[in-house]
Amino acid sequence: MIKRKKAKCPHCEKLHEYTEVFFDVVNDNGFWEVICQQCDTVFGLIVTNPSESSMNPNFLVKGRHENKQPPQDLIFANDIIEYNFDLNKTSHFFDYGTAPVYKCEQTGTKLEIEAYKILRSSLQNIIDAYKNASTYYLANRCPDYEFVLIPLQVPCSCENTHIATFYCEFKKNGELQISENDYLLADISGTSIGSKLMGLFSKTDIMAFLEKLIIRWNLLSTKIIIASPFVGHQYLSKKAKLEIWNWLLSILDCNKTIFITRTRSLNKYKSLLEEVEGLDHTFLKKYDLENKIISSETKKNDFHAKVYAGLTTETAEVFSGSANLVKGSSIENICFIPMPRSDFDNKYWSRLNVSWPNSEISVRHWIVIKKEATGNWTANPEQGDNIQLPKI
Repeated sequence: MIKRKKAKCPHCEKLHEYTEVFFDVVNDNGFWEVICQQCDTVFGLIVTNPSESSMNPNFLVKGRHENKQPPQDLIFANDIIEYNFDLNKTSHFFDYGTAPVYKCEQTGTKLEIEAYKILRSSLQNIIDAYKNASTYYLANRCPDYEFVLIPLQVPCSCENTHIATFYCEFKKNGELQISENDYLLADISGTSIGSKLMGLFSKTDIMAFLEKLIIRWNLLSTKIIIASPFVGHQYLSKKAKLEIWNWLLSILDCNKTIFITRTRSLNKYKSLLEEVEGLDHTFLKKYDLENKIISSETKKNDFHAKVYAGLTTETAEVFSGSANLVKGSSIENICFIPMPRSDFDNKYWSRLNVSWPNSEISVRHWIVIKKEATGNWTANPEQGDNIQLPKI
C-alpha cells in the first residue's frame, strides 16, 4: 500500500511531497534527513520503510535511516497531511456516442466513428512504434515531449482523403497507453467545424461539442479560455451542481486554462465542495491541494457572455453563444469562429479586461507516429512554437 503525504519544513513551512510504502507483513520504522527545497536547511521526517518510500524530487532525501536514533539537534517536521485525491488531475474521454463535431463537408458522413474503427485496427502497430520512441527517450537525452500524435487515413465516399489526428500524453516514465480510449481525437481534415457548430442546439449537445473542443485545444492550444458567469443552474441539487463543476474542472488542464466567472460562482463551488464532499477549500489551499483553476480567482462580476476559446501564439478558435455550463434539453444558440490571435485579443480579451495569470510555452516538442508508404510505422520527433497537425 502506498500513502501520499505532504510535510511542511519546520524552518520555513515549504511543503514537501512524498509517498510512504507499507507492506502487508513487516514494516521498518525510521526517518529521513531532508534538505529543504526552499531554505536549504536539513530537517527530519519520520517515515515507515525509509528505503522504499520516496520524495518528489528524491534527491532532497540526504539520508535514510532504519532503527537508528536521530541526532539530538535534528528538528522534525510535525505538520503533515495524508491525502488520496488529486483535484487537478486532467481526465479526457472522447464520447463517440454524442453529437459529432467532425462531418465530411461534401457527403455529411459522420467521420468520428469511422476514424475510431481505423484507430482500433491500427492500435498494435501504434503501440509498437510508441514503445520504440519511449525506449529511445529513456536511453538518451531528449526534450520533454508533450504528446504523441497519430495521423490516420479515414475512408469516405467523397473524393478527398480525410486525415484523423489522434493523440495521447507522452509518458516520460516508460509507461504506454494500451487502450484505444487513451488516444483522443483532435481533428479530421476535410471537415468544417465552423458550419457544423453554428445554429440552435440543446444544452446537452452544446456541452458535448465543448468537451470535444477542449480535447482538441488540450493538444493544439497554449491557452484555453473558459468565460461564463454561471455553472449549472439554481434548481439542481447540491450533488448535481458539484458534478457539473467536477466534470468541467476534470477536463481542463490547470497549467493552460484561464477560467473567468463571477465571485458568487467561485464561492458556490467552494461551499459545494465542503457541503457535499467535506473538503474545505481554505484548508486544502494551506497544503497546496486545492484546484489551481479555482484558486487563481480570475473573477469578473460585470459580464453575461459565454465565451470558450483555444489559443495558440498565432490563432484562436472561439466557441460562444447563450448556453451556460450545464446540460439540458432547452435550445440555445452557438457559433464557432476561427480567427487570428490578434483579433481575439482585440475583440474578446481586451473587453474582458482580465490579466494573463501565467506565461505560454515558448517551444513545444512532440512525437508523430505514422504509417509510411512502405507499410512501416515510424515515430519521429517534431518541435515548434505551435503543434502542427500532421500530414500523410
